[in-house]
Amino acid sequence: MTTPSEHIAQTPVDRPGWLRIADDIRIAIERGELGPGDPIPSLGELVDTYGVSQGTARQAHNSLRTQALVTGGQGKRLLVRTPPPKITFSNAALIKEKQSIHLPEEIRRRSGHLEDTTGISIRDATFTATYTRIVADDTVPEYDPGTPLLQREYETVETATGRRLAWSTSFLPISIIEANPKLLDQDEEPWPGGTQHQLSTVGVEVAHNEDTITARAPTTIEIKRWEMDPGIPILRAAGCMSDPTGRVVCATRVAWPADRAELRFVLDLPKAQ
Repeated sequence: MTTPSEHIAQTPVDRPGWLRIADDIRIAIERGELGPGDPIPSLGELVDTYGVSQGTARQAHNSLRTQALVTGGQGKRLLVRTPPPKITFSNAALIKEKQSIHLPEEIRRRSGHLEDTTGISIRDATFTATYTRIVADDTVPEYDPGTPLLQREYETVETATGRRLAWSTSFLPISIIEANPKLLDQDEEPWPGGTQHQLSTVGVEVAHNEDTITARAPTTIEIKRWEMDPGIPILRAAGCMSDPTGRVVCATRVAWPADRAELRFVLDLPKAQ
C-alpha cells in the first residue's frame, strides 16, 4: 500500500496492526487506487504482506465493514463498496410543490417528488400507497390524542431491481380532508402535485413547514428492506405542515440510510437592516 498524502490522513493515534492495515486500504480507496467492485487483499494476502496474524487481518477486514467501505464476506471476497444513488431531501422541493398547485394536471404529472429526489423517472419505478385510519397517540405528538387521522405510507422501489428508493409516512386529520372523498382513497395515488395540491382541493394552504432531522441505528427490518451495509445509520426527518392560522394539517416521517441521503437547504435571507 502507498503512503498517504497530506490531504488523506492516517488515523492520528498509536495504531494497532489491524488499524494500520485498515488505514492503508481506506486511503487506497479514497485515492481511487481501489475502485468500486475491486477486491481488497484477502486475509492470507494481508498476513503475508504485513507479517501479522490472521486474527489481526480479520480485525482489519471488520474495521472496513464497520466503515461501510466494503461489501461481501461470509465466504465471499470483500469488494470495495459501490456507493448507492443519492436521495435528495430539500426544502426547495416544498417550494416547487406549492408553486405548482395552480398548474394544469398534465403539467403536474410530468415530474414529481421521485424525479426531484432521485433523478429516476416514475416510469422506471413502482409506487405503493397504503392508507389506514388511526387515532393520534404519543407517536404522533403533533395532534391531540384521539384525533382521527389518515395514515399514508408511501414506498417506491426500482422496478427492475426491487431496490427501495424512497419511504415515508404522513398523517392528515380526517376532519380536514373528508370534504374531498378522493383524498381518502389510496387508489387515487400517486396524486399529481403532491400533498399541497391535495390539501388545496379542500381549501387548505400550507404556510409553514418544519423538519427535525435526527440520526439513529437502523432496525433489523430497515437493514433488510434498504439492503444496508454495516456501519450505516438511518436519518429520520419528522415534519410538520401548518396553515396560516398555525393549525397542523399534515405530519410526516421520512427515513433514509445516511449513505444515500443528501440534505440540501435553500433559504433566501432578508436584507440586513
